Amino acid sequence: AVACKLLLALHTPLQLAGQQHYSTPSIGLTLFGQERQSVDELLKRADLAMYEAKAAGRNTHRFFDPGMQQALHARSSLEADLRQSLLRGELFVHYQAVVDHQGHIKGAEALARWNHPERGTISPVEFIPLAEQTGLILPLGQYVLQTACEQLQRWSQHESTAHLTIAVNVSARQFREANFVDGVLALLAATGANPKRLKLELTESMLIDNLEEMVGKMAALQAHGIGLSLDDF
Repeated sequence: AVACKLLLALHTPLQLAGQQHYSTPSIGLTLFGQERQSVDELLKRADLAMYEAKAAGRNTHRFFDPGMQQALHARSSLEADLRQSLLRGELFVHYQAVVDHQGHIKGAEALARWNHPERGTISPVEFIPLAEQTGLILPLGQYVLQTACEQLQRWSQHESTAHLTIAVNVSARQFREANFVDGVLALLAATGANPKRLKLELTESMLIDNLEEMVGKMAALQAHGIGLSLDDF
């Protein structure tokens, strides 16, 4: 009841420098009683609940529940494991066939997979968003791109596979890197892969920000024969 009253009061527009401003507060609450908890622990729990309120769209409140702490611990553990997996070689690239309307294989899509030593195969639905949030998508994306280029070079040495292409998903974080184009070209040169056999899949959302810069990079890649496609369009 108190949280609702606070939200209602804070929703009243504020007059600042002749302009109306609105706030969207997020309130986190935790309960305590017989159980002895330190002030720091109580504030930490309320803080976790506040972030749940933010995730729920703001301008609302959420109560702490132990599941939040468990989820945070699980996420932290998974992040630590993901960092180590890049060093231990637990990540690998799976090639999913791309076929035409007659069922003939025209190429493949390179997909990152994680074989955890204790948990087994971990779904990309779990670790790709985590990699995006933590910045680990950069070394992961570099690994997938390099592996794909090396595979293209191996395929080029056999007549039956020389025509195949490989599509690689590129995250917005990767594409925004200042040296992304130079990095791709350097990989192609180092591996000897044919640029015309490489396709980069971009998401529609990355074209929203700084369109001119994005189009410039796309044009530079296409000038070297690299294919581009729009994913999630």
